[in-house]
Amino acid sequence: DQLAQLEILKLRTQQTSICKEYEDLIKGSEQNNIEIQKKTTKLETEQVAFLNKYFEHIDRNFKDLGSKNFSISRPQTSGKGDKPVIGLRILYKNHDLSNHDLSSVFSESDRRALALSIFLAKVQSLPKDEQVTSLIVLDDPVTSFDDNRSTKAINKILDLTGKVDQIITFSHYLSFLKRFHQIVGKDIQYQLLQLNQNSESTIIEHVDSKKFLLDDHNKNLNSIEDFIQKRTNDDPILSLRIVFDTEIKRRFKPQIKTLDKSFNTSDILTGLLKADFISS
Repeated sequence: DQLAQLEILKLRTQQTSICKEYEDLIKGSEQNNIEIQKKTTKLETEQVAFLNKYFEHIDRNFKDLGSKNFSISRPQTSGKGDKPVIGLRILYKNHDLSNHDLSSVFSESDRRALALSIFLAKVQSLPKDEQVTSLIVLDDPVTSFDDNRSTKAINKILDLTGKVDQIITFSHYLSFLKRFHQIVGKDIQYQLLQLNQNSESTIIEHVDSKKFLLDDHNKNLNSIEDFIQKRTNDDPILSLRIVFDTEIKRRFKPQIKTLDKSFNTSDILTGLLKADFISS
């Protein structure tokens, strides 16, 4: 019995350092748990502040893009698994909308405006040092937008200039490009590039914005003038009739309205001649 007791004392002596290490680990673990709780509370507070600001950006962008009757806010965060799930709370004239209601209240334009608003909020919420080095790429941001909403979208895009490093916008909507050119003027430097296909590949070419944004009538006029001034050998014969038709209908628009219904240029010219609006 004495030998057994002595063996226990021997083991106690041998394992003193291990027990001390274990006690230190327990104390450290308790301290870590206290620190984790403090940082978790701080993180949750900062997240709430960030999300509130983030949703303020979304709401303001959405209103700026023409959806003034809607309000966007953050609902209570729900948990799924180990990550929080954050949704949208949408009100229309202060009435809550369910997800089921959205399909009948939101137009296609509203949906795209909301998507753009969320994207812009992401950019606006970046720290300044990240913003100034960011490259923003937008792919047809005005799809389904009318002229008024397109103008608002352009202004939102221009708000980012000077805050981010560069903005690249893809679009095949000529009206959007024309409106962009009108709004920007000479205040902001930008390049207009066009994708052109040849027999082998697609190439990127610089485009003269003034020529590119001309309407078809002025493009035809330019092709005729370029031929006359020998700047090109492209035959403008096909443009001549189109230009003539357009010029007649533009110059004599009020007079044409007084004539009987005319469906072609020949009838219009005959009517104008008979009414003494033009001479032979």
